[in-house]
Amino acid sequence: VARALGGEGISYPSMDGTIFVWPGFAAVEGEIFGLCWCRMAEGVTDCRHAQDFLVPVGEVLIQGPSLDHRFSCRSGDPCLVNLTWPSGVFSVDGLLSVAPGSSCRDAGPGVVDAPGFEGGPAAGSEVFKWSVVLAEGAEARALCWCAFSPTGLGGGGNCTTSEEFVHQVGLMEIKGPSLGQRFNCEAEQPCDVAPIRGVGLENGFSVLFSAQSFCVGGASSDAGGSHVQDVVASPALNCGAYFKGCTAAFPWQVMNVPAGDYRLCWCGLGTCNVTTGDYVLEIGRLRVTRGPRPKVALGVAQRPGFAER
Repeated sequence: VARALGGEGISYPSMDGTIFVWPGFAAVEGEIFGLCWCRMAEGVTDCRHAQDFLVPVGEVLIQGPSLDHRFSCRSGDPCLVNLTWPSGVFSVDGLLSVAPGSSCRDAGPGVVDAPGFEGGPAAGSEVFKWSVVLAEGAEARALCWCAFSPTGLGGGGNCTTSEEFVHQVGLMEIKGPSLGQRFNCEAEQPCDVAPIRGVGLENGFSVLFSAQSFCVGGASSDAGGSHVQDVVASPALNCGAYFKGCTAAFPWQVMNVPAGDYRLCWCGLGTCNVTTGDYVLEIGRLRVTRGPRPKVALGVAQRPGFAER
């Protein structure tokens, strides 16, 4: 049990000889471990080393999924995770969260919310689903598991604190754009939004710019005093081009819009329909400007017969 409980696998001294408590959390995948007993005796042993535990007294089953899973999901799409369990260990209900960073133990309170994953931690025993991922692209976010028991009995908890989500069972890559990006274009001119940065981006994704207060698609709003419909770019290109980068192009014909700041909304590689609200992830802002009016040259007409000297 050494690698599973408290680093050394040695319990605290029992107060009554029947109940034994280990420090920390079990940090291994599910497995059956042998239990060995040691009686403390002054001048003989203090039961602090593995060789002191010579009396086998039974076994303990650690229930938990396998470790080192690797999954990949896309921003703006549903996400499904299928945890495997070790042979001989039956699966139990739990909650699976996606930490803000690459470590469950260092995640802090944010792990309880699974930021960017619709509905927070997903419930299940083997299959865990999220209806949509609203997180930015990330190479590695930790998958944190908590054994769930509504009553707090049966070895589980109610999974409402970050301390209950310290068991890391793998990592997830999120293929998608970075958030907080900024671009500038001029009205009534071709507009290339580039480079759109992120993780694992491929040609074919779609973006639109919108004057709405949030990204949902399918409506029009007031911007600059005018009624502005959401404007969709051509499918992205050049994601594999180092010097150009992912580019979403708006032709000049759709750029007859008021000057102002517009939200850039993302849809992945699936079906992207403005009317059904597929553009749900805001990746940044597009500032549209209008150039100065053309200068008009002023002159004086010459009188008939007047010759320039």
